[in-house]
Amino acid sequence: MPFDPTLYVRLLPKKNLTMKHLTLSCQTLCAVGLVLLFCATAGAQMVRPRKPSEPVTQPAEEPYKRLPPPAEREAMVESVIRDVRVAPSAQSVTISFKAFPNTVPLVELGTVKPKVGADGHWGFPPDSGSVTRPAGGDKAKGEYTVDMNQQLEPGTTYYYIISARKDDGTRDQVTGKFSQLGSFVVRYRGFICQETTDGPGADEIYAIVSASFADPRGRPATVTATHPHVIVEDVGNGDVHGDPGRNVYQGGAQNLLLTVTLMEHDEGQSYEYRDAVNGVVVGAYGALTLSHPPLLLGDLVTGAELAGAMLDISTAVQQALEPGDDEIGTATRLITAEEMKSMANQPSSDAQGITYNFFTEHRGHGGIYRVYFDIVLEP
Repeated sequence: MPFDPTLYVRLLPKKNLTMKHLTLSCQTLCAVGLVLLFCATAGAQMVRPRKPSEPVTQPAEEPYKRLPPPAEREAMVESVIRDVRVAPSAQSVTISFKAFPNTVPLVELGTVKPKVGADGHWGFPPDSGSVTRPAGGDKAKGEYTVDMNQQLEPGTTYYYIISARKDDGTRDQVTGKFSQLGSFVVRYRGFICQETTDGPGADEIYAIVSASFADPRGRPATVTATHPHVIVEDVGNGDVHGDPGRNVYQGGAQNLLLTVTLMEHDEGQSYEYRDAVNGVVVGAYGALTLSHPPLLLGDLVTGAELAGAMLDISTAVQQALEPGDDEIGTATRLITAEEMKSMANQPSSDAQGITYNFFTEHRGHGGIYRVYFDIVLEP
C-alpha cells in the first residue's frame, strides 16, 4: 500500500508538528550533511596508487643510542693534558707533557693495567706496586717532565696515569702504556790461570758452562756450551785469556743456576764431555726445582739445604766424566733475579783487563783457575 504522508501527519499531535515543520526539518538535515561532506573532501589528500613493481617504503627509525660509560664520556672531551712523550732507558723512564700552567701534576707508573673507579677517574688497583712522582718543569708555560726513578724490567709492559688539577678543582687525566725492550745477558768473559796443573808442559783449557733457568712456560730448562769456542793451548802460570763476551744466558731477570766445569784437554773430545755434563745437570736441576719451587718463580731462595743440593750437582758432574781430559774443578753458582738486575746496573770490576761481575774458582790436579762472567742489559 503506498505511503500516505498525510496519514503520518494526522497521527502526530497537531499542536506539536505540521507538514510545514516536517519539510523544514528535512531540508535542515540535508544542508548539514552536505556541509560535512564538503569539509571531509577538502581535508583529504590525493593518494597516488603504487605500482606493483615499486618497493614498499617504511618510515626511517632512529637507532637506539646508548649512554657511554664515564670513561668513554671523559675520552670524548678533548684532554687538557697533551703532547705526552715517553722516553724509557735502561735505568728508568722520563715522561714529559703539557697541561694546566702553575700546577703540580702527578704521574703514576705500574705494571698492572689501570681501571676507572666509581668516581670516574683512572687508578691502579690496591697493592699493585705502582709508584707516584710529582712532575716539574716550566710551570708558567704548563710544560712538565718527570723522571720516574724506577728501574724497569726488560720485556715488560708498563702503564702510566697523568693527573693534573687547577686551583678551581678542575681535574684532567690521561693514561697510556709502553714496553721496555731489551734483555739481561750473562756473558763468559775469559779465565786467568794462577797455577797450571801437575802434568808435564803447558795446559790446554776449555770450560763447559750449563745455564739452568725457567723457560717461558715456567718449566726447567738448561743450555750447555763450551767456552771459548776453541781449546786454549799453551796456558802457563799467570796467563790471562780474556773474551769479548760469549752469551751464556739471555732473557728476563730470574733465578739462574750456573754450573761451570773447567777442563784440561788431554786426549778426550770436548763435545762428548759437554754432552755428559748437560745430561747430569738437566736431571739434577729438574729434581732441584721439585724440592725448591721458588727457583722457577724468581723468588729469593737461600739456605743450607739449597747450598747442599748445589754441591751435589757439582759432585754428580765429576762422577759422570770419564777418564781422558782432566776435570780441574766444577763450581755451581746461583744468580738470583735481584742479583741479575743489580749486577747489570753496576760498574764492572776489572781483573788484569777482564771486566766482570762475578767469577767461579776451580782447583784440581794442582791447578788454580778463575773463570769470569759479566751481566749486561742489551736493548
